[in-house]
Amino acid sequence: MNIVPLKSHQVEIHASEYYEWYDKYPFVFESEVEAIRDELPLGDSVGIEIGLATGRFSVALGLKEGVEPVFELRKIALSSWIEVIDAVAEKLPLKEQIKKNVL
Repeated sequence: MNIVPLKSHQVEIHASEYYEWYDKYPFVFESEVEAIRDELPLGDSVGIEIGLATGRFSVALGLKEGVEPVFELRKIALSSWIEVIDAVAEKLPLKEQIKKNVL
């Protein structure tokens, strides 16, 4: 499989703006969190978020681990005490692990 590298330059430049967008529109964030939470097993926060971004959703859902290839977004997520794996979804370094919930 030939994996094309993520062109993350623009995402890195605008990482803080991405994070702050949900501060400006909290009703959007809360409705998205509730929609995701409705699909998770009740009381179950064991899992991983692929495409973690800033970790905002993982924090709200109680997830403790995520995958994010963009450095600036990883930095923000790490400040939220989430374990962040530097990888892309197409090539996850999780072969020996089983995750109950994957977002």
